[in-house]
Amino acid sequence: MEWPAGADDDTPECQDASAATLAIVNESLHTVAVEDGLVESVLHWLSARPDRELGVWTLTGLIENEQTARGTEGGYFAVWATRGDPTSATFDDPIFWVSGVASSLTRFGPLLPAYVGASDMEDVPPAAIGCGTTRARTP
Repeated sequence: MEWPAGADDDTPECQDASAATLAIVNESLHTVAVEDGLVESVLHWLSARPDRELGVWTLTGLIENEQTARGTEGGYFAVWATRGDPTSATFDDPIFWVSGVASSLTRFGPLLPAYVGASDMEDVPPAAIGCGTTRARTP
C-alpha cells in the first residue's frame, strides 16, 4: 500500500491533527447531539497516524461529555480515518468512521471496507489506539 496524502517514511507515527480537522469532527458530534437528543460530546484533541497498510490516516480521539467529565469514566476512544492530510491547517477532506462508537456519534460514513468487528474496537488498528493512549497522557 502507499502512504496516505501528506505522509512518507519521515512522517512521525503519532502527531496532533490540525485545528481544522478537530473542528470538523466536533461539528459533526454537535450536529448528532442536537438532532438525536444525545448528550453533547467534545473532543479536545485528535491524534493523527498515517497507516500505510490501509492507505489512510487514522484519527483517534477521547470522547468526553458531561457524564464522563463528572469523573465516573475517563472518556472513551473513537477512531475515524481520512485519506487527506489531517495535519494540514486547511484540512477539508472527507472523514470516515472506523470504530462502532464513532458511527453512532457522527454522520460520517464508514471506511470501506469497514474495519469493525464484534466489539467496537476489535478491528481498529492497534497502533491507532496506541497513538490515542499516548496522546491522552499528554496535557
